[in-house]
Amino acid sequence: MRLAVALILAVALCGSADAQQVKKSTLSGTIMSAAVTIPVSTAPLLTAPPSTGGRFILTQACISDVPTAVVLRSVALGRLALQAGCTTFDPGFAIAAGDTLECENLVGGAQTCVVSGVLSKK
Repeated sequence: MRLAVALILAVALCGSADAQQVKKSTLSGTIMSAAVTIPVSTAPLLTAPPSTGGRFILTQACISDVPTAVVLRSVALGRLALQAGCTTFDPGFAIAAGDTLECENLVGGAQTCVVSGVLSKK
């Protein structure tokens, strides 16, 4: 399980991460979470593993409660459609192998960005 966490975390800038096995769900694999607090600018949050390591399926993203304060984006796809608070992707949003999710603070002051999903082995 620690190997999966190591594969998926982008850099030491991630504030926290956690993992747990999923067995009874439409998705199977390891539940992953990552968080980052950014004072200003952009910070990497999570990097999906290479194609040999499975797929990261984004299931929920939570950003600052201040509208237009934080943007969650995929380096490969660009800005993800999010509103202030939490957005749930059901059944999930597949993140391309090796893609990085990052958060951009648009207003200054410490803002938080949190994502959760499933590292699928398929």
